[in-house]
Formats: sequence, C-alpha cells, structure tokens
Amino acid sequence: MTIDLKALGAFTSDELVPQEVTIGDTTVTVHVRVLPSIDVDRFVEETRDPDREIRINSLPRVLAKAIRDEEGKAIFTADAARSLRPLVRKEFVRAFQAVNNPQKDGDSGND
Repeated sequence: MTIDLKALGAFTSDELVPQEVTIGDTTVTVHVRVLPSIDVDRFVEETRDPDREIRINSLPRVLAKAIRDEEGKAIFTADAARSLRPLVRKEFVRAFQAVNNPQKDGDSGND
C-alpha cells in the first residue's frame, strides 16, 4: 500500500484559515497561515530560551509570519507587532493558536 502524504494534507501549503478578530468595537477577518511544524517548534523553543530578547521577540515574529490578509500578504511586520495594544495582540494570538496550536495534538512529532 502506498500512502500519499501530500494528498492526505500532511504537508503545509499556502493554505490560509480565516479567523475573526475583534479590535475595539469592530470585528474583522484575518487569514492565518498554517505554519510548518519546524516554525511552530522554533517558536515554542524561543519562548523557553534563557535569552530575554529572544523570548520577548518570539511572539511578534511568529505573529508577523502567520497573520495575513485574504491574498496571503502580511498585514504587519514583527517590528509593528511589538507595538500592538495588549488586547489586540491577544486577539491575534487567539487566531494564531486556533490554527497552529502545537498542544492540540499533545505532541509536535519532532522529538
């Protein structure tokens, strides 16, 4: 039996998953890239890094990489993500986690 992993959706693509976020009184739809497992693993490891700068910059980097418009273009840079208001950042984190949460399966598969 041959297993076609690509047909089964085992690999990432340019897939964008629509997610609603609320900014103030307005709800908008952003699109979240399904990131390759290596990018998610890197983010998780960066959040545990002893270097404070690496830790605090890990979230802005991964949000900038994942949050897109409907055409797949980035809607902000990592530098801009550092300036997001806390409640707005929380909305983008929620959208990111809904699509790329490494804890959903309980294991990233890269031990």
